[in-house]
Amino acid sequence: MQKINKKYDELQLQYGSQELNSVYGYGCKKNAEAALVFMNPTKRNIATAKTWTGLRAQWLGTKQIWEFLWKCGLFSEEMLAKIKEKRPKDWTSSFCEEVYEEVSRNKLWITNLGKCSQDDARPLPDEVFIEYRDLLKEELALVNPKKTIFFGNQVASIMLQQAFTT
Repeated sequence: MQKINKKYDELQLQYGSQELNSVYGYGCKKNAEAALVFMNPTKRNIATAKTWTGLRAQWLGTKQIWEFLWKCGLFSEEMLAKIKEKRPKDWTSSFCEEVYEEVSRNKLWITNLGKCSQDDARPLPDEVFIEYRDLLKEELALVNPKKTIFFGNQVASIMLQQAFTT
């Protein structure tokens, strides 16, 4: 995974904001029940900050995704309550590790197709995500999830290499 993450960092320099770090997948590292694949991180994730020294995982310092996972029965109510108590600036490295220990206990792997952090949530061109596709396939092969769930039409289309219409 370290080799793949190094390649992700190289793509961050090419496609991401130069002021931000790339963000990697985290959770259950082997034989996950499910891999959840989102688009790409934004600076709302505290792990994108160049000053951040903790794990560089998805959705750190945010709240909505954790509530979604709880509603799906994939995350504990106790951990959700802890998250809801915290403001983004109150998330410490140890708290982030605690959150991802919960993710791992629930046999989830959470990642993005693109690891290139952006200043905002504007859509990226398909060509950028295509640059990440083979690396994500390698990442998922290492994690070996039973199921992979793609969030968003663009992510699913690129990973499945076919266009979807609504």
